Amino acid sequence: MPKKKKVKSKKKVAARKKTPKKKKEEFFINLENPKELRRDILYTAMETAKILKSHERIVQIRKNKKDTLEKLYKTMREVSKLITNLKRSGLPFYKKILDEIELEEVKLKDAWEEANVKLEQKEIGPVPQVERVETDVSDLDVDIRDIKLRLSKMDV
Repeated sequence: MPKKKKVKSKKKVAARKKTPKKKKEEFFINLENPKELRRDILYTAMETAKILKSHERIVQIRKNKKDTLEKLYKTMREVSKLITNLKRSGLPFYKKILDEIELEEVKLKDAWEEANVKLEQKEIGPVPQVERVETDVSDLDVDIRDIKLRLSKMDV
């Protein structure tokens, strides 16, 4: 036997009072120069785009720098390992090369000190005083001063 479906009784539900929805406040703004405002907004947008572009360029430069430094460090490690292997191999000419390099450094240092001593010993003689020659320009200055004095006396 099939089961009978239970029918739920329909209860009367009291109608709920709807709460009045709050109306959004509307604002009206008067723009005096909308074309200028639009131009300013576009100009600001362009400047923002330029700044973002330069930022992206800086990020790319930093990435390239990081990659290059990683390659450099890797190469330096390899060179260091090779130098260590060269030292361990006991090649006789290795020490001679180091001695020659040290001699060159000493010679350069001595030459540098000698040049500094020569610069310090060089004395600068007294600077000759240039005599001031009266020119037509100084005469004109005197004339202008006289004219200004006369004009000021006339005004009084």
